[in-house]
Amino acid sequence: MSKTQASARNAFEESATPKDRVFFKNYESGHMLYIGQSADQFSKDAHQFIQNGTISK
Repeated sequence: MSKTQASARNAFEESATPKDRVFFKNYESGHMLYIGQSADQFSKDAHQFIQNGTISK
């Protein structure tokens, strides 16, 4: 199953998922995190999330 970013956000907004438990973050290279600085930023975000349970937006 594939969703566009807009349809994913729409599905989330229509769901009963607690809004404080989900966040969306966009990276410069989109879904290709291995291009440019996105890989480094995603790695930092993933590490921060694992350590703290959250990331800076």
